[in-house]
Amino acid sequence: MRLDPFKLERYLAQYEFSAPHQLSCSDCDGLALGDVLALAGDETRRLWDDLRLGYTESSGHPLLRAEIAGQYTDVGEDDVLVAGPQELIFVVTNCLVRNGDHVVCTYPAYQSLYQVAESLHCEVSFWEADERSGWRFDPEVLASLVRPSTRVLVVNFPHNPTGYLPSRDEFDAIVEVARRHDLTLLCDEMYRGLEHDEAQRLPAAVDLYEHAVSLSGMSKVYGLAGLRVGWIATRDARLLKRVTGFKDYTSICSSAPSEILSLIALRARVQIVERHLARVRRNRDVLADFIDTYANLFAWNAPRAGTVCLPRVLPETLSADDLCREAVNDAGVVLVPSSVFDYGDRHVRFGLGREAFPDALAVFDRFLDAKLRGVPMQSSAAIVESPAPPAAPAPPEPAAPPEPAAPPEPAPALDASPPAEPVGSGSWDDRLASADAVPKPEVELAPEPDQELPPWEDFPPSAKDAHPVASTPLAEPAAALSATVEDALPLEPDLPEGVERGAGLLPDGFFDGEPEPLILEPEAPVDEPAPPPPGDQDS
Repeated sequence: MRLDPFKLERYLAQYEFSAPHQLSCSDCDGLALGDVLALAGDETRRLWDDLRLGYTESSGHPLLRAEIAGQYTDVGEDDVLVAGPQELIFVVTNCLVRNGDHVVCTYPAYQSLYQVAESLHCEVSFWEADERSGWRFDPEVLASLVRPSTRVLVVNFPHNPTGYLPSRDEFDAIVEVARRHDLTLLCDEMYRGLEHDEAQRLPAAVDLYEHAVSLSGMSKVYGLAGLRVGWIATRDARLLKRVTGFKDYTSICSSAPSEILSLIALRARVQIVERHLARVRRNRDVLADFIDTYANLFAWNAPRAGTVCLPRVLPETLSADDLCREAVNDAGVVLVPSSVFDYGDRHVRFGLGREAFPDALAVFDRFLDAKLRGVPMQSSAAIVESPAPPAAPAPPEPAAPPEPAAPPEPAPALDASPPAEPVGSGSWDDRLASADAVPKPEVELAPEPDQELPPWEDFPPSAKDAHPVASTPLAEPAAALSATVEDALPLEPDLPEGVERGAGLLPDGFFDGEPEPLILEPEAPVDEPAPPPPGDQDS
């Protein structure tokens, strides 16, 4: 298998720990170690004080698995496997699909949710959110994407990056599609628990369907991303056995300190989550005021759950990539453009989980105001690494004056590559001037369930024409999406001669009865299947 670069992670790696103002973080503020330990009860404090840094149980500490199982209604500790969330996406996908299988995945999406399947030479159809309906995922559209070769349905609710949450009736309809077609339902629930209206919280997929896999972890809701602890819960015992065995080839087991700290946090989850949720709601309201102020630049569907949302950049001549690049270079403000999700260039992701969000947004406000007025920012050197200290003076030679101290080397910019040419033409003034001509939509982009959606023609031209799928007549969205994704996500990476695509690491029957020897020799070459007729591929 060959995995494409993870665009979001490579983008954040440039700026997440060097730029001073973060507006796109998807997690909540990280807790201090002392604050977590202060939440420990007598039992967990003894476990921490007596901790030995040896191997841990492959499936996870029994007390931790029992605590995790307690969050579900039909799950026991033997139905839980502890590992890193990203690792679990990789391992579960490898255990579920093989060459030629078909997968349906919510879109836009966290890249690994579909990329791992594509690297195993599966076909992936994207179930796209409808921005005009408040980022709704239509269950009827989902049903139309299922094929006889479909094996897995991958969903993510609450949704990253839009903040969408389906209703209970819609979620039941999604589960019913999986049940009717005997699909495994992999549900990324990393943001479950951060519903802005707690009455809208959905049941976990594992509690609704015997072939569901619920994925969660400590990173987003609990503010403990540094522990690198997550889990899956599933009532499919055969699948869980395969996943546990595959994990022997990845991490084997989890970190002993991380497991105990996770146990402490989960036992205090009500206290922790209440604090994070209050912050997310405050920041959502701050962002709502900001978008009202810049209604000629941004339009949004307010998020229903989680920490993230995806406003649209309205001026046609201003790309999201340009906006994000200039914000980080000129003001040290980090925003994530939708291009890192392979979702066009018309949206930016905001993250609402950090205490410093209002301050960072105020800096972004000043940046936009200065750009609109054509005035340079007062502090323009936003992202440079700390300068090297001056070199110590060389010791003087006898009868010779001491050498002067060497001057410090200039600090390199974080991104030394030449700046890309802007997608729009002209200066910032020229590109943003068109924003004044874009009226604020007369209606909210996300109507209430009983509100009739206005005609698409009533929205501003820039809100319709920017995205390659949105600008296509409604009768032809699938063809446009197929063309877009084929360019961005090639389905047939080059492999060594004689190696079958998507064969995975483990042979059939490896976990059935006595394990067979693991053979990694390439099999004889096989003929590639003929490509589908034009217009017959959902990807």
